[in-house]
Amino acid sequence: MGSVMLDWRLTCLLLQAAVMLLHSTGERMCPASCRCEGKIVYCESGILQDIPVNITTGCQGLSLRYNNLLVLLPYQFAHLNQLIWLYLDHNSIKAIDALAFNGARRL
Repeated sequence: MGSVMLDWRLTCLLLQAAVMLLHSTGERMCPASCRCEGKIVYCESGILQDIPVNITTGCQGLSLRYNNLLVLLPYQFAHLNQLIWLYLDHNSIKAIDALAFNGARRL
Protein backbone atom coordinates (compact mmCIF):
# COMPACT_ATOMS: atom_id res chain seq x y z
CA MET A 1 0.00 0.00 0.00
CA GLY A 2 2.83 2.40 0.88
CA SER A 3 4.54 1.66 -2.44
CA VAL A 4 1.37 2.48 -4.38
CA MET A 5 1.03 5.79 -2.51
CA LEU A 6 4.66 6.64 -3.23
CA ASP A 7 4.21 5.81 -6.94
CA TRP A 8 1.09 8.00 -7.07
CA ARG A 9 2.89 10.94 -5.42
CA LEU A 10 5.85 10.54 -7.77
CA THR A 11 3.52 10.47 -10.77
CA CYS A 12 1.80 13.67 -9.58
CA LEU A 13 5.15 15.36 -9.01
CA LEU A 14 6.36 14.43 -12.51
CA LEU A 15 3.10 15.67 -14.03
CA GLN A 16 3.43 19.00 -12.22
CA ALA A 17 7.02 19.34 -13.41
CA ALA A 18 5.98 18.62 -17.00
CA VAL A 19 3.22 21.25 -16.85
CA MET A 20 5.64 23.83 -15.42
CA LEU A 21 8.17 23.03 -18.15
CA LEU A 22 5.58 23.43 -20.90
CA HIS A 23 4.41 26.72 -19.39
CA SER A 24 7.93 28.12 -19.08
CA THR A 25 8.77 27.04 -22.66
CA GLY A 26 5.84 29.11 -23.93
CA GLU A 27 7.05 32.14 -22.02
CA ARG A 28 10.52 31.86 -23.58
CA MET A 29 9.10 32.51 -27.06
CA CYS A 30 9.91 36.17 -26.55
CA PRO A 31 12.86 37.14 -28.78
CA ALA A 32 16.10 37.77 -26.90
CA SER A 33 16.30 41.51 -27.51
CA CYS A 34 12.58 42.11 -26.90
CA ARG A 35 10.17 42.49 -24.00
CA CYS A 36 6.87 40.60 -24.03
CA GLU A 37 3.75 41.45 -22.06
CA GLY A 38 0.96 38.99 -22.78
CA LYS A 39 0.20 39.22 -26.50
CA ILE A 40 2.22 42.40 -26.99
CA VAL A 41 5.88 42.27 -28.11
CA TYR A 42 8.20 45.27 -27.76
CA CYS A 43 11.42 45.07 -29.80
CA GLU A 44 12.67 48.61 -29.37
CA SER A 45 16.32 47.82 -28.78
CA GLY A 46 17.93 49.87 -31.51
CA ILE A 47 19.98 46.89 -32.67
CA LEU A 48 17.59 44.96 -34.91
CA GLN A 49 18.28 44.94 -38.64
CA ASP A 50 15.62 42.32 -39.32
CA ILE A 51 12.34 41.27 -37.76
CA PRO A 52 12.81 38.49 -35.18
CA VAL A 53 11.58 35.13 -36.46
CA ASN A 54 10.47 33.63 -33.14
CA ILE A 55 7.62 36.03 -32.36
CA THR A 56 4.63 34.01 -31.23
CA THR A 57 1.84 33.62 -33.79
CA GLY A 58 -0.70 34.87 -31.23
CA CYS A 59 0.99 38.28 -31.05
CA GLN A 60 -1.57 41.10 -31.30
CA GLY A 61 0.74 44.08 -30.99
CA LEU A 62 4.31 44.49 -32.21
CA SER A 63 6.54 47.48 -31.70
CA LEU A 64 9.72 47.55 -33.78
CA ARG A 65 10.39 51.23 -33.13
CA TYR A 66 13.91 52.63 -32.79
CA ASN A 67 15.77 49.95 -34.73
CA ASN A 68 17.75 49.77 -37.94
CA LEU A 69 15.29 47.96 -40.21
CA LEU A 70 16.10 48.61 -43.87
CA VAL A 71 13.78 46.40 -45.95
CA LEU A 72 10.39 44.74 -45.43
CA LEU A 73 10.34 41.48 -47.38
CA PRO A 74 7.39 39.62 -48.97
CA TYR A 75 5.16 37.85 -46.42
CA GLN A 76 7.37 39.04 -43.58
CA PHE A 77 4.37 39.32 -41.25
CA ALA A 78 2.31 36.42 -42.68
CA HIS A 79 2.77 34.21 -39.60
CA LEU A 80 1.40 37.00 -37.39
CA ASN A 81 -2.20 36.59 -38.49
CA GLN A 82 -3.52 37.89 -35.13
CA LEU A 83 -1.55 41.14 -35.35
CA ILE A 84 -3.76 44.20 -34.80
CA TRP A 85 -1.14 46.95 -34.59
CA LEU A 86 2.45 47.38 -35.70
CA TYR A 87 4.84 50.25 -34.99
CA LEU A 88 7.74 50.71 -37.43
CA ASP A 89 8.63 54.36 -36.88
CA HIS A 90 12.19 55.52 -36.19
CA ASN A 91 13.82 52.96 -38.51
CA SER A 92 15.82 53.31 -41.71
CA ILE A 93 13.36 51.52 -43.99
CA LYS A 94 14.32 52.09 -47.63
CA ALA A 95 12.12 49.51 -49.38
CA ILE A 96 8.80 47.81 -48.63
CA ASP A 97 7.76 44.89 -50.82
CA ALA A 98 4.13 45.06 -51.97
CA LEU A 99 3.51 41.67 -50.31
CA ALA A 100 5.20 42.50 -46.98
CA PHE A 101 1.93 42.59 -45.06
CA ASN A 102 0.11 39.75 -46.86
CA GLY A 103 -1.24 37.28 -44.34
CA ALA A 104 -1.51 39.80 -41.51
CA ARG A 105 -5.26 39.94 -42.06
CA ARG A 106 -6.20 41.87 -38.92
CA LEU A 107 -3.54 44.54 -39.28
